[in-house]
Amino acid sequence: MRVVIKSFRGRLFFIFIAAAMVIITITTIIECLQMGSAVKLSVQRDLQHIAARTAGELDQYFTGKVETLIAAREMLSNPHSRFEAELLLKRLTVEFLHFKELDLFDASTKELIASSSFKGKISLSDEAMKAVQKGGIYKSSVLFTENNLPYIRLAMPLFWQGEVTKVLMADLDILAIWNKIDSIRIGDTGRTSLLSYEGVFLADADKERVLKRKRWQDFEKAPLSGNRGVIGAKDIKGIYIYAAHEVIPSVDWRVVITQERKEALSFLTIIIYQAVIAVVLSVIACYFIADWLSRHLSGPVEELYKGVQQITKGDFEYEVPKLYGTELSALAEGLNSMAKSIAEKERIEKEFAKSERLAAVGRLAADVSHEINNPLAIMKNYIYIIGKKKMKEDDPNQQYLRIIDGEIDRVARIISSFNDFYKGTKVTSMEEIDLMAPLGEILAFCREDLEGKGIIPFLIHK
Repeated sequence: MRVVIKSFRGRLFFIFIAAAMVIITITTIIECLQMGSAVKLSVQRDLQHIAARTAGELDQYFTGKVETLIAAREMLSNPHSRFEAELLLKRLTVEFLHFKELDLFDASTKELIASSSFKGKISLSDEAMKAVQKGGIYKSSVLFTENNLPYIRLAMPLFWQGEVTKVLMADLDILAIWNKIDSIRIGDTGRTSLLSYEGVFLADADKERVLKRKRWQDFEKAPLSGNRGVIGAKDIKGIYIYAAHEVIPSVDWRVVITQERKEALSFLTIIIYQAVIAVVLSVIACYFIADWLSRHLSGPVEELYKGVQQITKGDFEYEVPKLYGTELSALAEGLNSMAKSIAEKERIEKEFAKSERLAAVGRLAADVSHEINNPLAIMKNYIYIIGKKKMKEDDPNQQYLRIIDGEIDRVARIISSFNDFYKGTKVTSMEEIDLMAPLGEILAFCREDLEGKGIIPFLIHK
């Protein structure tokens, strides 16, 4: 549907409000996009910071346990009696509850001492023995007990006179870090998980994932790559999430912080609502500002337009009021001056036309007087002949002939006056006229009619 705005003020108001809405809309969209990018970046940075801090704390935890084993190794490297060595291992398991098992093997992988009653039931793998014989510290991948509880196995060599004589093995219970993982909560949907190098859940708020040895790929579609990063993807339920991950260097595990994108960007939703409210308030303010501006700017223009309309209609007496601004005032004064000039021109033209008409009448009178004077002269001659030769002097009709003769003279004087007016002859003298003579002529002309009606007319001379 096409909207037609006839008034100048309406068009000006529409232009102002449309321009303001376009500017506000574009500015708001740009600000929202920039704010959205900033909020997303901030959320991702915060998640990454939490993951890095958690990974650092866990790295310190595992490093501390390894350092504890190194200290115990130094104590066990010197020859001890079997009783002293067994007492030392049990003491370590009591003081450091994270070690669920400590065993001492000889160089041939034969178990010598155990800190628990599982002696003879635990063996040292070939992979661990090879790493130890090279003088390094062995760290196993995640192992699980019969109850599906995760732990890792550490092994390190004991040297005597530069040779590996014994091997200290420790099973580190990682259930102790579950509380640490469970304590890290972000909002209602945020969760922290600990994954092995293969992506198996080692710790999670959902213990079923750990006990059933679930993998990251079983729940999330996007793979985790690199030592750290933040990804945004859909999970298997179709929910968009953010996942920040950080590798623990000492064990090559991965801390993963996940949160639903909707909740993570909830602050952005609030910003959008506030932006919408701001836009509405801005539009209302622009409405009143545009209305004031359209009134303020269209008033002078409408006055000028009204002046033009009045001049177009022929009202040259209309005067545009004084307007603000040098340009508009000059334009109004010019319009008023033009109207006065046109009015003066029309007055002159009217006077000229009137003069032309009068001149035409004079020319006509001159022509007519010439044509009429001849018949009047003939009529006057015949009346003279009738009065002198055809009637007696005492004939009552002589009076009528005198009246006719007087009327002919009067017509001749009128024609002579027309000629004098056309020629521009001025009256240089005035003369007295006796009104009794023409009145007597009128009564004589009307006497018969009046007497027939019983009226006797007469004049009284004073």
